[in-house]
Amino acid sequence: GTPTPIVQKLTENLDYTQGNIQSVTLGGVQKCNYVQILTAEASESLVTAILDMGVYTPTFDENTQFLADFSNGLSAGNIQTSEPITGYAVYRQKGTDAILKRIANTAISTTQMWDFSVESREGDYTYYMFPIGASTYVADPLVSASVSVCLGAWTLLSCQQDPSDSAVYTVEKAFSFGKNLETVNVSNNNSTNVLLNFTRYPTVQKAAQNYQSGTLGSLIGAIGFDENGKFGYWNTKKMRDEIFNLSTTSNTLFLRSMLGDCMMVAIEGAIGMATENDPVLSTTVSLPWVEIGNVKDVSVVSYTGRQITVN
Repeated sequence: GTPTPIVQKLTENLDYTQGNIQSVTLGGVQKCNYVQILTAEASESLVTAILDMGVYTPTFDENTQFLADFSNGLSAGNIQTSEPITGYAVYRQKGTDAILKRIANTAISTTQMWDFSVESREGDYTYYMFPIGASTYVADPLVSASVSVCLGAWTLLSCQQDPSDSAVYTVEKAFSFGKNLETVNVSNNNSTNVLLNFTRYPTVQKAAQNYQSGTLGSLIGAIGFDENGKFGYWNTKKMRDEIFNLSTTSNTLFLRSMLGDCMMVAIEGAIGMATENDPVLSTTVSLPWVEIGNVKDVSVVSYTGRQITVN
């Protein structure tokens, strides 16, 4: 049809006073990148950045009352405290346990954290985030919904110990063993001595050792789209070398099993690679490992998102 002509164009100055915000609700079909509520008046440069699509990235600062960033996590404000918040203490509850396990203390600027020490197939977990002041906790915790974990692969984590907290390790690289995974035979390395004596029955001498060891075997590489956009199985020399370098790394290694273990481990011997003579050069790794320490009071975390799996 014929478009309706503009009858009159008005230009007016608008003045709006925001009242107290009691709730924030999003509804309907939409694409929402973030919701941010500021206490201060937005500067001209900030308004320009917001309106220039794709340029503005919201940050949680002292003027932020609420920030929901749907691309990289979720943060919320409006915590009433007796003193300024300097950071957060994150704790984890397993099932209905009465004792919480501390995962890590984070800076106030931290907007995300991944817990890599949580155990697979061990029930539900709930996280508590306590606001920290200059010397103590200053408010009731923020409590997460319950979550459960079920891993589909064995994962070897290469980590650096936090220089300010010896009980916390930060993931640098993650190695997943789940593609065409071979049977993982695990031993507890206990040996019993049976000694003869002057009676009908022998004397049994038990050893104290009760640590796990085994060998991981699976395809290295990835199944997905390569850098050229082609879907399938692929691997690279760099991926292979990253695995070989685990033999000489000074990082602390942790191994997560699909059954629920999280163990501090070391590479027990030479790492082997077997490459098939096929079009994609399918390569299978053989990596021997041995448990070397107790992780009861240790946490393994990442503050930069899901680590890139290099194999």
